[in-house]
Amino acid sequence: MRLILLATFFFSDFVLALGIGASLSFEVLDAISRGPIPGVRVTIGSELAESEGITDSFGKCTFALRASVKAGTVLHVFAEGKGFEPQHVELEYRGGTERIFLVHTRNPDSARTAFRLGETLRDQQKWRDAHEAFSQAIALDDHYAEAYRERCNADNQLGRFHEAVADCTHAIALGKRNSITYNNRGFAHDHLGEFTEALDDLLTGLSLEPHAPTILNNLALTFWHLGCLQQAQQTFTEAIERRPGYPLYDENLGALLVDMRQYDLARTMLIKSEMLDPDRWITHYHLGRLYNATGQYQRAIQELNKAIAGQPAHAGSYFERAFAKQALGDDDGAAADRSTAKHLNYKPTALVAVREGGCPTIPRSETVSSAALNGK
Repeated sequence: MRLILLATFFFSDFVLALGIGASLSFEVLDAISRGPIPGVRVTIGSELAESEGITDSFGKCTFALRASVKAGTVLHVFAEGKGFEPQHVELEYRGGTERIFLVHTRNPDSARTAFRLGETLRDQQKWRDAHEAFSQAIALDDHYAEAYRERCNADNQLGRFHEAVADCTHAIALGKRNSITYNNRGFAHDHLGEFTEALDDLLTGLSLEPHAPTILNNLALTFWHLGCLQQAQQTFTEAIERRPGYPLYDENLGALLVDMRQYDLARTMLIKSEMLDPDRWITHYHLGRLYNATGQYQRAIQELNKAIAGQPAHAGSYFERAFAKQALGDDDGAAADRSTAKHLNYKPTALVAVREGGCPTIPRSETVSSAALNGK
């Protein structure tokens, strides 16, 4: 049965995770143990059941308990067994039917066990659960540099940019002075509006890994935010050459070119991104911007309708659609869209002033053609 983790709660000795299943059960999935763990007790309401330890062929302890509960039941879970202290937790069961999995992690390598769990959850893009796993690894070993680095990445994915800066700074202080750490911290600085700090980190990351497309893309975004548009175009172009066929990079370059009023090339890049991934709502938003800028208001509305269908909470799409409707004489529709944009806290974006000393130059790769850099 395919399992989908919904939430993870960490304790000093075991991990409790919610997942979808056919019934409520308690089961050790990967108990890193020398042998069976006897005497685990679980109380569900007034029911009390005991599990029996079983050792599989890999020497890992597994056990299971099954029971039925109704939605709204408060689960009183009390687990005790050889090798860990008694623990207790209350959960309110809200779903129809779910599974609860109990994973025992007490052993000398428990920090690494939690870290590996975090990596698995990261690869599944379960960022909250991954964040909790990396936090558990750090709690077990506060000098675990890789865990700080990976939690920084999870922080970024969850929009916790101040925390991301702190975690990556810890990782760097502990010796993780690699391109990934500087890239992650630069990404966080950029989202905090700390563009000079972002630029310094991303350039450091690029010096450590000169052709990394992810760093190039993030560096291009920071150049853009600093008003260094030529540098941004050059850097986006190199990212695309390093990782062709990746819709995000084509979309980013296309959006930049709209701002630079290079509309023909912008349309080429945005259509390419759309062909690679038709469901990217943000690509439709930028196409709407493009068609508004070139006076093609009906086409703008068509694209912005797709953007809004994909992300109804994006204020900019309503603002751009209001512009197109106003241009076509639909005053009531334009007013309604402007009202929605205002309700969603629409704020027009603007380029910041170029930092003191002007836009920096970056090393130009020998493999990037001059035609590509000139947008041809």
